[in-house]
Amino acid sequence: MEEHGLSGFWAIIVVFFILAIVTLIITEGIKQYEKMCDEISQMFLVGSLSGISVLGDAIREYLPVNLILLFGFVNTGIMLLKMYFRKKFDYM
Repeated sequence: MEEHGLSGFWAIIVVFFILAIVTLIITEGIKQYEKMCDEISQMFLVGSLSGISVLGDAIREYLPVNLILLFGFVNTGIMLLKMYFRKKFDYM
């Protein structure tokens, strides 16, 4: 029987390293989102959530995608557009 103690150890180290990087990326994203959160963002958040909940069956009929994933994409796109326009026009 072969012993894989050392390779298992390195696999655990790599997994922890990847988890640490993902955690840092997520916390930086949350910090950016908190900076960008204002009344317009909240309005889009509530509007997209209510739109997806009302039109969920119709959306699912034409787009075979998870609605939670669609909700995330819509709100991420709105945040990225706000960041772009904030840099481009230096306001907001």
